[in-house]
Amino acid sequence: SRLKQEKAAGQPLFIKLGDQMGWTGLALTLMEGVKKMFGVYSDDEGTGTANTALAFHARHLLALNEGDLPYMVRVLCNGILETIGRMRI
Repeated sequence: SRLKQEKAAGQPLFIKLGDQMGWTGLALTLMEGVKKMFGVYSDDEGTGTANTALAFHARHLLALNEGDLPYMVRVLCNGILETIGRMRI
């Protein structure tokens, strides 16, 4: 996931929506493709933050974000949310 990859790298690896402005934004977007091509990061496990909303659907609690697939989560008995994994559609 995005958080795990950025934590391991010790720095941001992905551009954010606000970064995509003007010529700098175009250059950053092109660099995203280059970084992915050379294996700097992988989007196989998702790149979203899944922090926009929670929804309960098909007996699953889902954490949502507009830029990625939903993530299945569960609430532990101590109230902490645990990520189960990215939902495959």
